[in-house]
Amino acid sequence: MAIKDQKTKSLISYYEVLNVSPTADDQEIKCAFRSMAKRYHPDNNPQNTRIAELRFKLINDAYTHISSHEKRARYNTMLRRRTLARNDNQSGAAPQSSSWFSNITKMFSTPKTSSRKI
Repeated sequence: MAIKDQKTKSLISYYEVLNVSPTADDQEIKCAFRSMAKRYHPDNNPQNTRIAELRFKLINDAYTHISSHEKRARYNTMLRRRTLARNDNQSGAAPQSSSWFSNITKMFSTPKTSSRKI
């Protein structure tokens, strides 16, 4: 299932979580998962352990749902149904982007400078 942002009520797809295209093959998804899992592992982010833990769980959940062709087909069907139902309920309004997901992504992608003086 997709993750729902509680503030905007928009859906965050597992493809966005792993930063891959919905047309990505098994190998691309596996490579993206391994790269992101290593990058966002809580042991590699001691300054933000709680956020890293949440991000790591989200990455694992995404990979679980789209790791194989069969699982991806089921997920894509569910995502299409939810998107259609959501658009019907919103009278054709376009889905909003997720500020929650963007904020977490920015936190990990922005390099931090050390405040210690040598």
